[in-house]
Amino acid sequence: MVSSKYIRFQEKVTTGQSVAKFIEQSSVSEYHKNINDPLYQEKIESKKVLLPKNEFTFSVGGVVEQFNPFYGYGSFTLSYHKRNKIKNWFWFGFCSVDIHGQDRFGYYRYFSIAPSMRFSYLNKPKVTLYSGLSLGIGILTGSAWGYFPFFQITPIGFSYGKRFFVGSEFGYGLKGTFCANTGYKW
Repeated sequence: MVSSKYIRFQEKVTTGQSVAKFIEQSSVSEYHKNINDPLYQEKIESKKVLLPKNEFTFSVGGVVEQFNPFYGYGSFTLSYHKRNKIKNWFWFGFCSVDIHGQDRFGYYRYFSIAPSMRFSYLNKPKVTLYSGLSLGIGILTGSAWGYFPFFQITPIGFSYGKRFFVGSEFGYGLKGTFCANTGYKW
């Protein structure tokens, strides 16, 4: 079966028009025809992916002794992040970390609420890859009492799922070297 474009091509070439000029005219006119066509615009709009704007996460992390002065039983983290309206890759929010454990002096509990930010470099409907940073101050209670700085650097983290998701993070700080998380996006 011969396409109509091929037949027009043969007609133009036999009338003396150059092949390059024909290709230029047909591709430009097809392009402008598609751009101005409301059905084409509707098709483009329907393919846009709407990414979630908010995220609530619960994480359980393991603290590696050599990276942490505390001998922790693990960390529990609740966090909320909101996606920037202008830049889809930037998230801002807060995290609350609760660590129970013991050191050489006895039992302790460390609690912190800190601002956090995330930079997502892969935003798909079901998969998100990101890096993050949290800085703040925490309170240590138990056998000793005091204020301590809180930080968490997450070089890589991922989540999988459209609304309800699971994921994990690898990082350095009091939240843990490895965190498994689950949450909800809306």
